[in-house]
Amino acid sequence: MTTAVATAPADLHREFLRTGDPELCRQVVDAHAGLAHRLASRFGNRGESPDDLTQVAMLGLVKAVRGFDPDRGLRFSTYAPPTILG
Repeated sequence: MTTAVATAPADLHREFLRTGDPELCRQVVDAHAGLAHRLASRFGNRGESPDDLTQVAMLGLVKAVRGFDPDRGLRFSTYAPPTILG
């Protein structure tokens, strides 16, 4: 029997940046998906479908994951919103 070890998102992020493993990227994106959903919901009353807004926010999240350096002293939740909203 194996036990799963919880890994902090920052550690997953470092490992993704080191290896480029797409599965690790997916895990980091999943860990921060709530942020993208919250940011997308801000624009729900502007005539775009919620699904389209969420899709664009998730693409921005992937871009933020790829561009973020967890060793620079910023929190991902501070770095990502401008990229997701851009």
